[in-house]
Amino acid sequence: MVGKLGEGGFGLVHKGYDKINNEFVAIKMLKDPGKSKEILEQIILEDGLLRRVEEIRSSQDNFRQYFLKYDGIFKNPKDGNALILRMESGIATLDNILEAGKNYSCDELLYIISKLVHGFSILQTNGIANRDVKAQNIILVEEKSEEGGFSYKISDFGIGCLLPKGQSFINSGTVTGITNAYAAPEVIRLCDEAKNEEYDPFLADVYSLGLVFLKMINRKWGKTGLGRGLLGKNHKFKGFEEILPILEGMMEEDISKRWNFQKVLDFYQSNEENFAKLIKRPKNEDHFCHLWQVEFKEKIAEETKEGLEKLFMEHLDLFWAYDGNVTRPTEAKFHLDRDWHMNEKLKTMHNCTIDDFMQYGREMCFLIAYCHWEIEMQNLDNSEEFIEEALHLCKYWSLKNKENSEMMNPDEQFIKKGVINEFKGDIINLLGRLYENKGELERAEECYMKSLKIYEKLFGDNHFRISTL
Repeated sequence: MVGKLGEGGFGLVHKGYDKINNEFVAIKMLKDPGKSKEILEQIILEDGLLRRVEEIRSSQDNFRQYFLKYDGIFKNPKDGNALILRMESGIATLDNILEAGKNYSCDELLYIISKLVHGFSILQTNGIANRDVKAQNIILVEEKSEEGGFSYKISDFGIGCLLPKGQSFINSGTVTGITNAYAAPEVIRLCDEAKNEEYDPFLADVYSLGLVFLKMINRKWGKTGLGRGLLGKNHKFKGFEEILPILEGMMEEDISKRWNFQKVLDFYQSNEENFAKLIKRPKNEDHFCHLWQVEFKEKIAEETKEGLEKLFMEHLDLFWAYDGNVTRPTEAKFHLDRDWHMNEKLKTMHNCTIDDFMQYGREMCFLIAYCHWEIEMQNLDNSEEFIEEALHLCKYWSLKNKENSEMMNPDEQFIKKGVINEFKGDIINLLGRLYENKGELERAEECYMKSLKIYEKLFGDNHFRISTL
């Protein structure tokens, strides 16, 4: 686990990193389904829809760009009565980067409209309506082949529905948990009047997606502006003239005149020659993802020691995860820099000194990560300087541990000594890598053997650290 993504009515959602498949995953820790019939029914419905979406996603390579990969539901190993729902995770939501100030140009928006409408059209062809379309449920997922490239993927089918082939209407009594700011007018009316009438959930999704696109032009725009005739004020859409007809068609209140997803695609096709000159992939999303993380997600957490400690470990874990992926050096460096920031803030805000054993641990964790990064980047002089600092710190704490041994019980002495020696083994191993990169192979081998002996003494012969040396 590398962090918390959010919390829903049926459990916490965490972000994890799958080291085997080299990918980030979202893990929803579902509440014990045996305690509530409602929870069990919701889990069964959501799992069924997600399995169907996964079948669609896997049916063609081209479809993978539209939907999050779904791995399924598993028993929670820490609680046999609870369940875990696992799926692909992104770096941020569309709402996050809009909040951070990302402004989409007309050519960027034309690109995203074509992708998302195509995705929703595929869902409709297979009888699936999302029914909770909003910027928070459009996930930006990093493309493995290109740093800085993102796919915009459709997520959250918690209140979605699956209709039989050829059927376009469903009873409004099945609608629960709608988001008023994005819901279509007919859905709002049916919910307000508590009427059990049939409505078209696909056309309702069209309207909601139109609102998403409207907010990508100006995040402050929404239903209030629509009610005041926003779409009729052409001067407001200067630079977005090509998109205005799409928005008007998608957010038509008269459902008999509202465009469906196929009509939007047909409009693209009829303007293919003109749009081909305009459409461009969005740029700088990674910058706004980082900005949102720094200015919005983490700002409040940084005000407490507990929050800073949690963020320190989260960024450290993310650094190592991204560092293992050779195509993501910018992301790795971002998390390393944030790790340094959290460590420095802990020291200045909460009077943490190096005599604090927890602060010693944080300092060593950061130094090891930083030395590793500098060696990876071939900044060998910098890495040598920090390795010397880390070795000095290890020596200092070994002496301090001996001085304070009388005040510690045997278990505490054993644990602290083990932690110090493990850090020492890591630093000496890094020193070996430094010498190897400098071409000083005899000195490198000497360091590797020293670190090997430390690890063998700490962990025995079968530990993963032994096998990687």
